Amino acid sequence: MSDFYYSYAKELQGINDFYQLVKDVYVDEKGYSIDIPDLYAEGAKHYIIKDQGKVVAGFRINEGERKHDFPSGDTEQLILNPGHRYAEISRWAIHPEHRKKVSIVKTFRDFALYSQENAISHFIAKVTLDLIGFYERYGLYKIGNAFYDPKPFAKLISPEDKAPNFQLMLLPAKELCQRYLL
Repeated sequence: MSDFYYSYAKELQGINDFYQLVKDVYVDEKGYSIDIPDLYAEGAKHYIIKDQGKVVAGFRINEGERKHDFPSGDTEQLILNPGHRYAEISRWAIHPEHRKKVSIVKTFRDFALYSQENAISHFIAKVTLDLIGFYERYGLYKIGNAFYDPKPFAKLISPEDKAPNFQLMLLPAKELCQRYLL
């Protein structure tokens, strides 16, 4: 019987467990070549989902107003409007055995609450092309064109392969709150 606990990691052990899960999913399972943790880990908020005391899912939130505040800020696709406060969702990982059990709706409801508590106007996410449909179901929409980012795939593809592999997506906090808090 699963008894999920959704929260922000407040202790170092929870953050370390989150990054172990990220390594298990992104590096070991999918074969990506990424730094764990990377330079955006410091100052990020780590949302974790535990089942019987073990971290089984989570993601990271980075807040900011400038492009260089975010992991996806090095792309041409990310254009930020002055006066808006953004939060990027990144490193979303769910343990394979829990992918059909974790409540995504509860998670998006928590995004909505987070946006209210932290004056966030928009959430952004850099997603692989195979996950666009998943994010669209929960209210995100594409911004810009799909683009090629070689960094996470260094071990998987040849340098000649420049096909798009990522899409930036946006979720206005106002729409998020209307959808998940009313």
